[in-house]
Amino acid sequence: MRKNFKKLLILGVIETIILQNCITVGAAEKDCLLPTSENIYSEHLNNTPNVQSGTLPSSVDLSTSQYFPNIDSQGGQGSCAAFSTVYYQYTYEVNRLNKINSKSKENCYSPKWTYNALNQGKDNGISIDKSYDFLKLHGALKWNEFVYNDKDYTSLPTDVTSMRNALNTRLKNWETFKISGSGTVITSNTDDDLDDVKRILNSGHVLQVSTHNNWKVKKNNTGEVVAYRCAQKNGGHSMIIVGYDDNIWIDVNGNNKKDAGEYGAFKLANSWGTNGSNTKNGFMWVLYDALNKNSVISGNWEKSFSDTRVPAFAYYVEDNYFNEIEVENKQVEYVAEINYNIAKRNQLSITIGKSKSSESTMKTSYSATELSPLAGTNSYTGTTVLDMGNVMTSLAMEFSNYKWYV
Repeated sequence: MRKNFKKLLILGVIETIILQNCITVGAAEKDCLLPTSENIYSEHLNNTPNVQSGTLPSSVDLSTSQYFPNIDSQGGQGSCAAFSTVYYQYTYEVNRLNKINSKSKENCYSPKWTYNALNQGKDNGISIDKSYDFLKLHGALKWNEFVYNDKDYTSLPTDVTSMRNALNTRLKNWETFKISGSGTVITSNTDDDLDDVKRILNSGHVLQVSTHNNWKVKKNNTGEVVAYRCAQKNGGHSMIIVGYDDNIWIDVNGNNKKDAGEYGAFKLANSWGTNGSNTKNGFMWVLYDALNKNSVISGNWEKSFSDTRVPAFAYYVEDNYFNEIEVENKQVEYVAEINYNIAKRNQLSITIGKSKSSESTMKTSYSATELSPLAGTNSYTGTTVLDMGNVMTSLAMEFSNYKWYV
């Protein structure tokens, strides 16, 4: 049974976010990612992943799975966080859970709602953790329900039925795993510091990573693009690791020898289309050694570089972080449908409260501003739907005995 609440809200508090610089890469590719703090990563850190032990295969490639969507492009919009977490990662995990083929676009999820709701009304990117928070509260709309357009970063959905349906499948939890970015941790393609990440991939889960995306790359003898060094720069990028191969090799130091540190790489899906920079068919490889602050590869091959080397997946943090999500199908019984007519989207707070049936004023309240993460200074007239179970798990038992207020 599904009950509905319907109220008009008033203006409230202002939320502010400090934006990092965005830069344009190539003709129409934009690096634009707000960093996730070390504190947030620490809250979600898992040092003991629940994966099978035993011998690992030398390679895994989840991009060939029917559940991984086709490579697509974010275009000139700074939406890489939403594109990677929603279109790639969320689509893959939800359709894997429900046994739905992701190679059909109508079965994929659009990053547009997530990005437009969180970007402050400006095309300056969002953070990974905020994207995950949104997916946990709202879920996502299918691509055909809210078609992505890289020229539109402000509009919000109007189809209330689709938004209600999105509540039925959502992100349950996200965890992060790390490989130290201090010194030289990875010394070979079979280094046990790589094992946790490899085991997660081998168990069938893709992983999100954030990077400065300032690569030195080479092509191997099969034409695969392999990044072997990352350097710090303004702007950042979010991508999805879809696999690994311990036998990928490039001659980084140019000595025509197969040194141990030159073997092994992670395979990443990018969101710049099949012809994007530094990719082959939309994919690139990142050498395991690139995760080191100091390379294990012998020789003075970095002497010509004037920039600062950073661990490949350490974006404004010290260590390499790999983010995994868990999704679930939910039974939603009580839905609040909230209509807005506000001058500025970020001047909003929501309080949900109750009183006994015999009382006429609210006695107990629950702050629920985080349930509707609208952001930006532009006006908004529209509707949001919320799962009231996020506010109070015992709502079903108490509904008949109390009056409820928004």
